[in-house]
Amino acid sequence: MVSRKKVELAPKTMEILVYIDKYSPSNEKLKHKFGKSPSLSSRLLELQDLNPRLIQPQMYLDLGDHTVFITTDAGKRIVEDWMDKKRANRKDLLQRSILVPIIAAVVTTALIDLLKWLLPLIQRWVLHNH
Repeated sequence: MVSRKKVELAPKTMEILVYIDKYSPSNEKLKHKFGKSPSLSSRLLELQDLNPRLIQPQMYLDLGDHTVFITTDAGKRIVEDWMDKKRANRKDLLQRSILVPIIAAVVTTALIDLLKWLLPLIQRWVLHNH
């Protein structure tokens, strides 16, 4: 088994990596999408210079010397792990913020209805036994 160090990326860098994995965009498309981020070039360099490399530029000569960015296998693995973690967090949030309150409300309503039904019976039993 090969041990690999875990790569921790900033949220914006992760967003760029996911976009590259999904669309394999050119530098121009990246600038259009993330143009407000002044650190786009340094983030792209970081993704290329990491060990293992997460993205790589690929030149297409038939498209007029057009360069696009693609994710490497390591980059795809990082995106896949991040998506799995994101899904698990959503599921956990769903359980904690939606399912638990619904279950609590149903149980509380059932207990109140049970008490409403039992209270007259208990009162009659107490009065009858005195």
